Amino acid sequence: MKKIIFYYKALLFVLDLFYRGILILFLPRKLLNKYFTKIANNWAKRLVQIAHVNIEIIGLDRFDPKGNYIFTANHSSMFDIPILMSIVKSSFRIIYKKELEKIFFFGPVMKRTPFISVIRDNSKNAMQSVQLALKEIQSGTSVMIWPEGTRSEDGSLGEFKRGAFYLAARSGKPIVPVTIINAYKILPKGRLEFKSGVNVKVIFDEPIECPENMDRIQEKEMMNSIKQIIGNNIELYS
Repeated sequence: MKKIIFYYKALLFVLDLFYRGILILFLPRKLLNKYFTKIANNWAKRLVQIAHVNIEIIGLDRFDPKGNYIFTANHSSMFDIPILMSIVKSSFRIIYKKELEKIFFFGPVMKRTPFISVIRDNSKNAMQSVQLALKEIQSGTSVMIWPEGTRSEDGSLGEFKRGAFYLAARSGKPIVPVTIINAYKILPKGRLEFKSGVNVKVIFDEPIECPENMDRIQEKEMMNSIKQIIGNNIELYS
């Protein structure tokens, strides 16, 4: 019975992805740019519904929903992305691994979105991606970044990479630390079968303003400070 339910939900997910993917692939660019955030937000909500994820949100009133920020979250599951996308209503961009563009159908869809690809082991490309993100955030768009760069297997916090904090230093935009609890239980790293009915907490902390002309030492201090905030939340709410 569990297998039947899983395949049914997987079919719903594929059909929904196909429908929204077709929209993204064939909508004229002007219409896509206008409606993309709504399409992405609705897709994320639908995926969360299909998986019966129960989300408790803490701290949503701590930032202006119309403001633009650098949302910096921990990463333990592919579901981290739709969970966060289903909550944030303002225009946003994510930085994603370029390897995703090799996936059948999904790859061309990702390439047509305004999201930003990055080659993880190529520092020159990574910096170009950060520059694109900088351009987007200066135009009034929020950016979602997972500074660990890869998913943990058990929800623990990995090492942070510099990109989000370099972006904050150059853009002058505040960073919102985001902690996602229990998402790894929905779709653990290395598995395709997701678990229904998982209770997830999403904690938004107060936006952290960036000092003007922040140097590399200050970037590192901010990185460590945000990592500690997220780490403390994982200990407190797990």
